Amino acid sequence: MSVSICELEYTPDPNTPQWMLPRHMRRGDNSCEEACRRQALRVAVSFLSVKQRQAVHMRYDLGLSYRELSARLGISRSAAEKRVKRSLESLETMIDLCVLVQRELVKAENA
Repeated sequence: MSVSICELEYTPDPNTPQWMLPRHMRRGDNSCEEACRRQALRVAVSFLSVKQRQAVHMRYDLGLSYRELSARLGISRSAAEKRVKRSLESLETMIDLCVLVQRELVKAENA
């Protein structure tokens, strides 16, 4: 069982073994920061361009190689690699920023 990066919600069957769930959905890993990361991912994906979202989806959800990805998108292999790499960098930056903001909000509430 896998979770698409483009899915907004995912509710596993309660009978699903823990090892089959994505790491962030296993029991004991539902910290506030992890929940923030999941929400930030949902938001960050929506800020990617259609081309970036499509490339990430094809690469990770569909499991296409860079060669297959480049053929489907009609771009060179190196361009496909760069598009995916830059998309992931953008996602990482946006997620890290959201987590940083969340930490600061928690600090301010506790002060």
